[in-house]
Amino acid sequence: MWRPCYSTALQFDGQNNLIRNYDETGCLFEYNVSSIPDSVVNSTNCISEEFFNDIGGPIAIYATSADDFPYFTYRMVEEYMDLQFEDDYHKLGYLTRESWDRVSQWFNVRAIKEMYIGYTLFGDPSMDVWCAEAEQLVTIYDRGTLTFTALNSSGTEVDAEIVVTNSSGSILGKGASPYVYEGKIEATVVITSNAPNYIQASNTWSELEDYSGLPYTMDFEDGIDYNWEMHSSNSHGRILVTDQYTPHSGSMHLTMDSDTTSTYVTNEAWLHLNLEDESRVICVFWWKEFSDETHTTDGVYFSDDGGTNFTKVYSLTGGTTSWQDIELDVDALCTYYSLDFTDDFVIKFQQYDDNPIPGDGFAFDDISVYSDYATLPYSMDFNSNLDHYWETESSNQHGRIQITGVNSPYEGRGHLTMDTDATLQWNTNKAMLYLNLSQYNHPEMSFWWKEFTDDTHTTDGVYFSDDAGANFTKVYSLTGGSTTYQEIELDIEDLASTYSLDLTAHFVIKFQQYDDNPISGYLDNDGFAFDDLNVVETGGGLDNSSSEDLIAIKESLNNFPNPFNPSTTISFSVYDEKEVSLSIFNMKGQKVKTLLENELKSGDISLEWKGDDDNGKIVSSGIYFYKLRIDGKTIKSNKCLLLK
Repeated sequence: MWRPCYSTALQFDGQNNLIRNYDETGCLFEYNVSSIPDSVVNSTNCISEEFFNDIGGPIAIYATSADDFPYFTYRMVEEYMDLQFEDDYHKLGYLTRESWDRVSQWFNVRAIKEMYIGYTLFGDPSMDVWCAEAEQLVTIYDRGTLTFTALNSSGTEVDAEIVVTNSSGSILGKGASPYVYEGKIEATVVITSNAPNYIQASNTWSELEDYSGLPYTMDFEDGIDYNWEMHSSNSHGRILVTDQYTPHSGSMHLTMDSDTTSTYVTNEAWLHLNLEDESRVICVFWWKEFSDETHTTDGVYFSDDGGTNFTKVYSLTGGTTSWQDIELDVDALCTYYSLDFTDDFVIKFQQYDDNPIPGDGFAFDDISVYSDYATLPYSMDFNSNLDHYWETESSNQHGRIQITGVNSPYEGRGHLTMDTDATLQWNTNKAMLYLNLSQYNHPEMSFWWKEFTDDTHTTDGVYFSDDAGANFTKVYSLTGGSTTYQEIELDIEDLASTYSLDLTAHFVIKFQQYDDNPISGYLDNDGFAFDDLNVVETGGGLDNSSSEDLIAIKESLNNFPNPFNPSTTISFSVYDEKEVSLSIFNMKGQKVKTLLENELKSGDISLEWKGDDDNGKIVSSGIYFYKLRIDGKTIKSNKCLLLK
């Protein structure tokens, strides 16, 4: 047993094969060591199997290692090991070649390497080799029976050990996959799947129990995650995460086929998501087929009961070996087929045929499911069509809501008007703006409004909803206007608080008008007009800008096309010469690309983003935000969807 050693001032006597060290009292200790094999690592990104066999096992840090050389052990654990669990399994992990090389720089003599490898880092003969090139395991959970199953990155079951531990690392239960746990389980309990030559899957109970919410993206670059499960009707079904057959983007995609000819099989890929509190849900994915004959069962299916019952909502037919993007309005499809958004909503991708690729088969890539709500700051000048964050409706066919240049917009080419298309036709017009206000402290809204001798009605006004439009509360009356535009400024946070509403991720602002005549051309005119709407955060939320800042922007900040691949053009206009910056951010708020930085600009500006980062590397599919700064202040932001 090594004596405790707390100093890192090691000395090596190569002539006598001795390591000398001093403890905290200054006492000298000497250790005899022998040589290690000349070939420690192979040419791949892992320690050589021969070396493991010589030592007797994989990387394994014993609990007593901390008593031997604590500084080195802790650094090794913290920086280089993918920690597993303790007890009789010790702490298992994998060590990359890069990590080994760095360790070698610290301890560059073979004898010291042997000391740590032979006695501290390795030596558990009960385990097989672990390698950085190993495939990632995935754990899924059967809600009906509390069964945990280990899958590979393609969703196929593998022989593995399931271990359930508490937050302190103590093992509560373990067994071969699929493993039925019969004990008490809490949110902080950790479930791990472990198998030789695989990277461990480690998830808390709350993660496995609660499927991912939105936004959700899957590019298959690292295999599937715990939201997925795969099914084939017989042993010849094949569902793979593979780099073959030209992925849409990156190096991997999901394929479905049969592994032999003339054997029909049904392949299914289930994506579980928590959509219980969602609305305005969009699902976008890329798909291609390989000479696959048309079958009525090929398509996309929805289930609102965790997969017990499925409804086909979209047919996958007429494809080619060229990728095509598919966009599904999940809300509209669920309404049509009488389905509900639940906490275990399943989107199933299904293929049926009898030959391997390229004779038959499907491929899928870059799947995105997101809720279509705008973030702040948000601006709409009504110079062109409403963007996808708006919805309009009228109570009958005579209602009219339009973007028009007639009747004198406040500024620019157009404004939004509400009226009826004929006299004495009573109608309610509504324009709803959908916003995600969950991350903001004090949002405020400003807009310009005028009316055309519109009679006063109690239903005319601005309404808020904090539940995606299920219920609305009137917060401001639109009365007493004239044909001259006036600016309306509303403190959204204050009004929401007054009416006991929350600033949620599914916040809706509704503008409503009720009357019975057109805006012009008649003795008794009626109607509303709106222009230059801005919603900004003024209380230190994600963005902090005021309505005064927004006057620097003459046109809406937007991009086209959206979604896009491989590039999109972001356009805006600036009144006077200002210091302008435009940057791209990912969903985590990390800057991806600087398109323009602190340059003096004025007039119409268009910048192309090619879906790359500042290093020129193409980024993965998903939702990105682009933010415009004027004179050092964040003025406007918008989001775009990159699909590959």
